[in-house]
Amino acid sequence: TNTQTVKADRGFIYDRNEVLLVYNRSDYSFFVDLRMLSVSEKDKLAKMFSKVIGKSKRHYSKLLKASGKTICLEKKVPFEKSLDLFEYKNPAFFYVEEPVSVFQYGSLATHILGYVDNDYKGVNGISKSFDEVLRGKDGFRMVERNAMGDIISISEKQTRPSVPGDDIYLTIDKRYQAIVEEELKQSLKLTSGESATCIIMNPNSGEILAMANISDYDPNYFWKYGDFERKNRAITDSYEPGSTFKAITL
Repeated sequence: TNTQTVKADRGFIYDRNEVLLVYNRSDYSFFVDLRMLSVSEKDKLAKMFSKVIGKSKRHYSKLLKASGKTICLEKKVPFEKSLDLFEYKNPAFFYVEEPVSVFQYGSLATHILGYVDNDYKGVNGISKSFDEVLRGKDGFRMVERNAMGDIISISEKQTRPSVPGDDIYLTIDKRYQAIVEEELKQSLKLTSGESATCIIMNPNSGEILAMANISDYDPNYFWKYGDFERKNRAITDSYEPGSTFKAITL
């Protein structure tokens, strides 16, 4: 028997017209206890993961030759691919469900939305500033497993369900945001500039309708980018308006 944490789903993020920008899905990370696995089973496991994931068999064979006790063969495999891996049964083999935030439109509004790291915590943007609202409250359950690692029973008395996070509705308009980002990309091509920034605001209310920086990044693959791409220059970098500000003075 052991206690399992039941991760709470993060809240969704929508634009002003209730267009879904960020949602969640469940991926799975796969582990193996090397002390309980024979050489033949290691070879079988390497072949299976290579076929399902698409990496070379040599890659997994090398991992399975490690000197550690428990190793991770693959992190955050989508549910569709995980179905084939679930069929493998061995006491040394187990998996953990891991919720993942999905940014529906890739890099669209990325500096506004921020991203969610591998610990399921919001980093930058709305994902960080409203992390307490979005993340919800984790639950737990007491489970009993057999020798193969399959769950036999769950104790209802020792179970507390998770509480999902609240949804957030932004003032951003997805249509305006897409137009702004496309125009900024075109401007960089024409000027050979390093970066471009644009903000569209409703002057009567102060609502931000669009905010973009190019170059940007895809929050679904945030680790592939550097600080320059991830920084929201629209709110962090100083800007001297010069002559365009004389009308305000007047």
